[in-house]
Amino acid sequence: MFNEIKKYKSNLLFFVIASSIILFIFSFGIFENWQVKLNDYLFIDGKANEEIVIIAIDEKTISNLNGWPLSRTHYGNLLEFLNNSSPKVVAFDISFFDTKVEEDQIFIQEVKKASYPIVVSSEIVNNEVLLPFDELHKVTQAGFVNLPPDVDGVIRKAQLIIDKNQNCELSFALKITSLIKKVEINNCKEVFVNDTKITDNQKILINFAGKRKTYLTLSMIDVLNGKYPKDLFNERIVMIGANARNLHDEYFTPIGNEPIPGVEIQANIVDTLLSQKILKTPNFIASLILLLFLGTVSFAIGNKLKPHLGLGLYFSLIFSSFFLSIKFFDLGFILPTFYIILSITLSYFFATVNNFYKKHNEIQKVKNIFKSYVSKDVLNEILENIDNLQLQGKKATITILFSDIRGFTTITENLPAEKLVQELNRYLSLASKEIIKTNGIIDKYIGDAIMAFWGAPIENTNHALNACKSAVGLVKAIEIFNKSRPEWLPEFKIGIGINTGEANVGNIGSNEKLDYTVIGDSVNLASRVESLTKLYDQTILVTENTINNLPKDSFVILKNSNDFKKIDDVLFFRFIDKVIVKGKNKGVKLYSLITKKEALDKINNIEKYEVAYKYYVDGEWDKSLKILSGIKNDGPSSQLIDRIQNNKAQPVKNGWVLTSK
Repeated sequence: MFNEIKKYKSNLLFFVIASSIILFIFSFGIFENWQVKLNDYLFIDGKANEEIVIIAIDEKTISNLNGWPLSRTHYGNLLEFLNNSSPKVVAFDISFFDTKVEEDQIFIQEVKKASYPIVVSSEIVNNEVLLPFDELHKVTQAGFVNLPPDVDGVIRKAQLIIDKNQNCELSFALKITSLIKKVEINNCKEVFVNDTKITDNQKILINFAGKRKTYLTLSMIDVLNGKYPKDLFNERIVMIGANARNLHDEYFTPIGNEPIPGVEIQANIVDTLLSQKILKTPNFIASLILLLFLGTVSFAIGNKLKPHLGLGLYFSLIFSSFFLSIKFFDLGFILPTFYIILSITLSYFFATVNNFYKKHNEIQKVKNIFKSYVSKDVLNEILENIDNLQLQGKKATITILFSDIRGFTTITENLPAEKLVQELNRYLSLASKEIIKTNGIIDKYIGDAIMAFWGAPIENTNHALNACKSAVGLVKAIEIFNKSRPEWLPEFKIGIGINTGEANVGNIGSNEKLDYTVIGDSVNLASRVESLTKLYDQTILVTENTINNLPKDSFVILKNSNDFKKIDDVLFFRFIDKVIVKGKNKGVKLYSLITKKEALDKINNIEKYEVAYKYYVDGEWDKSLKILSGIKNDGPSSQLIDRIQNNKAQPVKNGWVLTSK
């Protein structure tokens, strides 16, 4: 379990960092202004409540009625006109704080005649409630018209109630709503409309129906002049207020690019309350769970997938967030879209950083494993394909080479250790260069022996050919070494065994020390083949498995002198024997890799050996022995002669059974 935690500790570390930053930013609302600005884009023109009619005090009205402020006599005349119809409510978004005796009389007279409720505006100024003048206040209902803007000056919320001196003051829009539908206030905090909870924090988000003049808007002077029929106002909510631009009673809202008159914002609040389409935001815990969930998904995408696929899914997640935000907005929920995008982006960023960190560590680890054992080209190829690299273990078809100095133990008995090690290192350096030159990996040095392989960790279809070329290079290296060796050092001779097959490749060892190595039957067979070089007095022995993995035009198996006419500049092999190594039931054919010069010198002997070996397999040992006796200074022939003379009764069709390792 500890190892698993250790394995994923960087994932956990970077995920915790990303989540902590998201939690901190969201908890303190650091980007709240950006959040609300992004929410503004969700507002589009909708369907306005057709019951709401706005009688606007516009430029034309002001011009025709002798300028601003209008005489209250004109408001009385307007009520006189409306008294001949049946509106549900008439609401004045106009201040009537001071008394103007002559003008007030006509206005109050018409107010008292009204058969419908009338709402006038009040204001909260310096924590005090400014009410209409007393006579008007007695015959109307008042609600405060304050519109608290956000820090950027945009009106997005409406204050519905305010607790003033243990008296719960209702807003202008809520007062209008209360005259049409049942409104209940609980402890000056919770607001219910028709038993539906509207809010529990005194404020609501205004669900704007549209831009300027979304609601039916009529010029006050046109109404006074009888341009519209009286029944137009029947059963309607009539709201009266200024929309002349030079009066500056305008405010920016989330929808559109131009400011909206205060009376139209009040109309939107009334519309929001009457329709009960209240915009809500998820509570803190629900929002946090959503952010952490999407952050986790984004981190997993960035951490597990390849960059091009991960980036595609990252953008898909961003677009999906926008789509969900729009759909939830239509249902009345405003998601923390900006924080969602921030959570997805931060998590993906930290996952990318984590991948970079892990990849950097992986590159360093791979460099440390391979830098001394492979060529720069192979190392660069490994690093380029590091994402597909499996150092923890996999099965792969590879070619394995074992090389050993013949009789090295005997050589070392009477020689100075320090100088011997120095010369051995010199030989191993020459040999290693030949292996690295052919893109091989030096698995290990075992005293004077070398184990190497080709075909992993990066797949290479020419692994068998490269191993054989490396073996030829090792023979040349030992020749160079022997020419420059000190007089006190005997000549080195090597034996090389090569086999191709499936093996387990990967990091093997303990937690304290790991080696990138190969294990399996094919490795064991290569080792045993190397040992057989002594038996057959051959420098390089190769199994048929390796021959079968060579490109067809890269080698020739010599049988007679005609084979030289086929191809030049190829590898030359001669068949040696078919043996069954200890622990196996099936024989494997062995071939000796020789130089072209050796092939030319020994082609007659090779041709005779081919014939003799066929007699040997068929059990015609006397015929075989007669031919073999004519072959001089040939290890395989000597071995076959000895075998025939001492083991004539042993069947050999499936291969010669070796009793030793």
